Amino acid sequence: DSGLANDLHWQLRSDRIEIVTADFLTFDLSKFSGIKVIGNLPYSLSSQILLRLIDFSSSWQLAVLTTQREFAQRILARPGSKTYGAITVLCSVRVTAESLFNLPPKWFSPRPAVVSTAFRLKVREQPLFGCSDPDRFRRVVKAAFGQRRKTLLNSLSSGLGIDKNVISRVLLQQGVNLDARAETLTPEQFHLLSDALP
Repeated sequence: DSGLANDLHWQLRSDRIEIVTADFLTFDLSKFSGIKVIGNLPYSLSSQILLRLIDFSSSWQLAVLTTQREFAQRILARPGSKTYGAITVLCSVRVTAESLFNLPPKWFSPRPAVVSTAFRLKVREQPLFGCSDPDRFRRVVKAAFGQRRKTLLNSLSSGLGIDKNVISRVLLQQGVNLDARAETLTPEQFHLLSDALP
């Protein structure tokens, strides 16, 4: 469509659009404020890109992303479900997630072997809770889900290098059953657990 091409050419030459060629995982997003993000994320980098967006959540307000359906299900999961995991917890602190629609392979060229899902993220006006040590919180969450077939007690002890007796005492103080698995805890419970662990 020549008309569309001319319009696009005009926009690219105007001051309203700036095209930057850069590695998203190292590009400085802090210079932006309140922007909207849209993208079809590479399947192999979806987690890294999404976590970087979460780290810079003060720079944007809304994102519409397309990923492999199974990855999107992890972002949209609820506690207790099989798809609920570390990425779910880490994202939910800063954003809310909503599924939009699925995209079949035939809508892409070349065709992928999987179904994709488009979903919307909105940055919360206030985080779900305040983290005194965000890095520690992330380590605890990742350790908890590091060995999904094990109990939370075993996963945390192994992943954090903390004695099981210490972990057991903290879990019981937090009202968490010693046989519980990571997927049964809410993000808020992970927050309290992170603050309570030595």
